[in-house]
Amino acid sequence: MRRVVKAVLLGMFAVPAWGGVAAGHAADPWRWFVSPPARAASPALRRRAAAGDTQAQIELARQCQARHRGSCTVLWLTEANTRGDAVAQYLLGMVYVRGDGITQDLQQGAYFLGKAAAQHEVHAEYRLGLMLSEADFTDPRDGSIPDELRRGERLLRAAATAGYAPAQYRMGVLCARLESDCASQSQAWLQRAAAHGQIAAAYMVAKQDARRGDAAAARAGAQLVLRLAPAGSSYAGEARAMLQRLPAAN
Repeated sequence: MRRVVKAVLLGMFAVPAWGGVAAGHAADPWRWFVSPPARAASPALRRRAAAGDTQAQIELARQCQARHRGSCTVLWLTEANTRGDAVAQYLLGMVYVRGDGITQDLQQGAYFLGKAAAQHEVHAEYRLGLMLSEADFTDPRDGSIPDELRRGERLLRAAATAGYAPAQYRMGVLCARLESDCASQSQAWLQRAAAHGQIAAAYMVAKQDARRGDAAAARAGAQLVLRLAPAGSSYAGEARAMLQRLPAAN
């Protein structure tokens, strides 16, 4: 794939520590993976990992990550990947995409994210979908570009449909700039993301309502932004300014 991913994607998107894949606030294993372990690896953990326990292998990879031992991180995640563990594939893809402790390799990263996405790992669908839909391609004659962009949209849509709020927000943004049937879905995706607490989505919904002249909906949206956003944030300031510009409620 001949493309250069925009640097902004490498920071990715902060979500809570690892947990179950629930609806709008699905927790991201990557945030857990890069957080400092509470304790050092025990001999029992090492024995479990050597015996093929994928959870122990992922935990050992996390221990290596905390000590900035990239080759060790890749080793244990690769072991878990060979057993088909979708979370290990996702984490391995992220390690390559970010270049944490190893040489950054976006193609390898996309490959392992793709393996996890094929197992419907929602965070991998989201991250790879975002990479593909936001990529800068180095060769405009590359005939695979439309297919890659469509694949990115499909992956984002899958994660959004599964209830992952960051993907719902990105689908709203993506649909807003596409001249297709997707464009009419932008508001609905943003509303779903806003309902799950995505501040940027709530602000975009309020702005779209204001442009349409629906002052009541815009006012409700701006008030939602104020409830979600930190008091001193730019979103809170923009929401207050929007409320001042809107006509007074009857």
